Amino acid sequence: MAIDIDRQPDLAREWNVEATPTLFVLDAAGEVAAEVVGALPANELGSLLRRFAGGLDTGVLPGEVEVTRTSASSALTYRPKGFRGRSICFSHVGYGPLKIPSQSVFQALRSGIQPRTPSTLSRGEHELRGRLTWANMWANDNDRFSPSTDEFGRYFIDFETLEGAVAYAYGLSDVLEIEVELEQRWRFGGAMDGFIQGFHDLIGVGQNGRDLVPRNDFRLVLDPSAGLQPPVDLGAESAGLFSRTLLLTFQHNVTCGTSTWPAVSYAIGARTSIGGTPGLEGRDFDAAVSLAASRRFGNVYVYLTLGYAWYGSETYYDIELERQQLTVLAASEWRFKPRMSLVLQYLYAEGAAVEFGPFSEPSNEVVVGLKWEPTSAGVLEVGLIENVVTFDNSPDFGIHAGWTQRF
Repeated sequence: MAIDIDRQPDLAREWNVEATPTLFVLDAAGEVAAEVVGALPANELGSLLRRFAGGLDTGVLPGEVEVTRTSASSALTYRPKGFRGRSICFSHVGYGPLKIPSQSVFQALRSGIQPRTPSTLSRGEHELRGRLTWANMWANDNDRFSPSTDEFGRYFIDFETLEGAVAYAYGLSDVLEIEVELEQRWRFGGAMDGFIQGFHDLIGVGQNGRDLVPRNDFRLVLDPSAGLQPPVDLGAESAGLFSRTLLLTFQHNVTCGTSTWPAVSYAIGARTSIGGTPGLEGRDFDAAVSLAASRRFGNVYVYLTLGYAWYGSETYYDIELERQQLTVLAASEWRFKPRMSLVLQYLYAEGAAVEFGPFSEPSNEVVVGLKWEPTSAGVLEVGLIENVVTFDNSPDFGIHAGWTQRF
């Protein structure tokens, strides 16, 4: 009988399986008569089985368990310890990408649902997660941007956001898990402007108007009608908490993969607003589905997730919003130490606004980060966020930190 220890971690622990392949030869009473770890050459394995079969014929079985052996030509896969020690699908799933939803200006209004990846949470296992993401937003209509004459064109965005979330997940079985997450977002004047301007000067990049306005200010000007109607103009009085949502997700880990095929999972999520976002109109209910795959190549794990969301909100200060959105998450994780990985990920999300310049274009966000397991079953993640391709519809810069604990 063959056992998939990726799918049956409880049975693997019961038999103290630490690496695959492992072969147990049992006597008539179900006791272990021989144990082989690794792939023995055919002649040695045949000799072992013949000796065991001979013992059955004579009624005299080997008097002791074989010494654990590993063939020099056998590539062993060892069960992980700590965070993934009780996990499923460990062969093709590592620590995973950093838990960062889109931070772009209009995506953040509705807290874009982050695409999920295959999980390693097993039956009866709990996971508690907390995260903070601090991002700087800057965008201006270069053609008509003249702060000295109070002219800002169709849009001017200058503030920072802080996103905080806590989540709890539980393994209903070795294939199904449930998760609930509370997320909040704040906006404020911030403190990154000086650092960003200094960095731009250091590498010889233009300030794109940053040096024409006060540092660490809060300003949001939106004028989609180009002067035909009074623009939305928010200042420091609009700083503070602007979004609070509750998200419930069910995830099914379909397969842990094979030597050829990746691990695959899908997820279904629903979210409701429990605090409201000023200026955002429509129903406070969103839904999303995602399909994810991951595969290991040596010490590198590769992740790909497609997500699709349906939003209840329709407008933001009379600016029409898209009701559906496609997202793509691609990531790679290099496990360069047993309990430490470097992560590079890219998040693509369709534009959220309808016919409103760059905010109708996709956001493109790149994150480089580190995952480290300093204590058993506890993982720290840190990351830096950068915008690429679509600068006005992506965060200018961001910092992320999070902690995940399993028990």
